[in-house]
Amino acid sequence: MGERITAEDIAAANDEWLDRAGRLARALATVLLVVAALGVLSWLWIQVRIQTELDTRGITYSTDEPSEVVHRLDALTGNLGLLLQSALAGAVAAALRLWTSKLHADRGRSLHGARIGDLAPDPGD
Repeated sequence: MGERITAEDIAAANDEWLDRAGRLARALATVLLVVAALGVLSWLWIQVRIQTELDTRGITYSTDEPSEVVHRLDALTGNLGLLLQSALAGAVAAALRLWTSKLHADRGRSLHGARIGDLAPDPGD
């Protein structure tokens, strides 16, 4: 017959599980931040391309010829959803990273890799 499971065993298993889950969530948050940044850059690139096309081809949207500012605003806001979705993904990712860092620190772990007993670097380094 095996040993009885103690409260310390359960606490240690929970601690290990939270470590793994926190590392996974932190990695996913990092990936999501990169995806959000790519979304913002994509939106910017689309806007540059559209505005360039407006300059070179003189594209109009109607027969009554509204002002050029209206055309540019139409083109600018046409893909605004991509920017908003990217910003939302970035905000969620930043919140997830912050939460996992707090979870890590609350459990006595180092956020910067230092361990208890390590030598502190000299201030001049």
